[in-house]
Amino acid sequence: MKQRNATLWLAIVAVAVACLIAYLRTHQAGSKAPPVAIQKTNAAVASSQPQPAPSGQPVTNAVETGVGTNKVYQLRADQVLATVNGVEIKLGDLVPLTTTNGDAMVPLDAVTYNYLLNRAINRELMMQAAKAQGVGLTDAQQQQLMKLQAQRDAPEPGLLAKLNASTAAVQLELRDTEAFMLQTTMMAQHGFSPDVTPDQVDKYYQGHTAQFGDAPTDPLARKQWWSNVDIIIRELLEKQVRADYNNALNTFMDGQKAAAKITLAAPAP
Repeated sequence: MKQRNATLWLAIVAVAVACLIAYLRTHQAGSKAPPVAIQKTNAAVASSQPQPAPSGQPVTNAVETGVGTNKVYQLRADQVLATVNGVEIKLGDLVPLTTTNGDAMVPLDAVTYNYLLNRAINRELMMQAAKAQGVGLTDAQQQQLMKLQAQRDAPEPGLLAKLNASTAAVQLELRDTEAFMLQTTMMAQHGFSPDVTPDQVDKYYQGHTAQFGDAPTDPLARKQWWSNVDIIIRELLEKQVRADYNNALNTFMDGQKAAAKITLAAPAP
């Protein structure tokens, strides 16, 4: 029995040593070069990254570093990147600038540049469309904008200056917010809202009364019951309403772009 146990123990030790040797060999080989499967995965990931949109083509004359999706444009603050019906779009319309030096260079990768340029063009188109249609901020929207600016300008507790919010950043945020407010007003005039409206809730309820049962007769209980019904219906309609709004907005913006004179200017290096 003792001899049998000793033989079994030696066999276990031999298997453990063999596994250890195999692991060390694999680890040493892996430290020299990644396995082929990993190389293929990395290549697939790189090829799946978003490529620069056509609006990014004008910056090819700018100072560039990197290759492929890692391309970075060195842009000057005074460069005209586009014009929208004669209105110039500069770097300060894309990102908040902390310097007034027109020769200062700001790096932006191609994907970010394309996104920010398109946003700036859409903002300008929305501002121009609102002006042309006589649409302005309501009193409530103006109050909201003033409140937002006051919040951004307010010092931190202890009268410490904010380190992460420059004047340029606040102004750019206010312009984006104003454009969004005007956009919401103009789309509402065409019957579209990004949020579920009371009329949509009521219409859905009238077509699905059996789904919610009879309303309580007690006024307080009825009020609480309807509040719950309202929440349920809004959750049911929210996704479709937002999709309809985005489709209508895209159609509206496509029409504005088609009617506008938009020039993408190649920045000087």
